[in-house]
Amino acid sequence: MITRKTYASIPDAAEMPNFLEVQIKSYEDFLQAHVPPSKRAMRGLHQIFADVFPVTDIHENYSLEYVNFYLGPTRYSIDECRERNMTFAAPLKVTMRLITRQGEGAQKQVKDI
Repeated sequence: MITRKTYASIPDAAEMPNFLEVQIKSYEDFLQAHVPPSKRAMRGLHQIFADVFPVTDIHENYSLEYVNFYLGPTRYSIDECRERNMTFAAPLKVTMRLITRQGEGAQKQVKDI
């Protein structure tokens, strides 16, 4: 806990929250990186992908569907990124499914991308 020194004549009405902790928690809820793909809640990045997909072409012959995503391992540690003046990042990998339909009422083929 951080001790704050105040010179105000009026006492604080409430304790100041740890704003960094609030941002980190919000980002973790957005990514859900430590939750298995099958158990992710419909919020954050998972919900954004689910809302945007599937995408179909104008003739509805092809449809691109979102399946899941995961964050790959980071290349450098946080300290290495600070030393190199780099952004701390991890690759985002998304699994998509391409569905093709050919001819009227034709069977659909499912292909992983």
